Amino acid sequence: MSRRGGAPETTPSRRAAAHTKDRLMPHWEPYVPRGPRLRVYATSCCCEYELVSESGQYFVLRWTGDGEQQEETGRGVYARTAAIWRHLTSRHRCRKEQETATHLAHATHQKGDLT
Repeated sequence: MSRRGGAPETTPSRRAAAHTKDRLMPHWEPYVPRGPRLRVYATSCCCEYELVSESGQYFVLRWTGDGEQQEETGRGVYARTAAIWRHLTSRHRCRKEQETATHLAHATHQKGDLT
């Protein structure tokens, strides 16, 4: 069934889920230090993400693809940042595990070629 204007109806739970998902998808921007001390509260298994605070503001840091610079999520209160942290780390695939699996697959392939 649709509302006026032809747009399909969404249930309140679907709207809430969509709002929560949008709220948890961080906008990344270059990390710019804004205080004398950066405190690290948690680090993902391969250090791709770090939950940090600086000058009373919480945010998540990640390294850029080239590993030269860091990017940060929007800064805010702990509760919101911790929710973003949980969202990111729950979907995170360990880079070290991926590299090991690729190395093992390559080594197995080479070993198979030698026999």
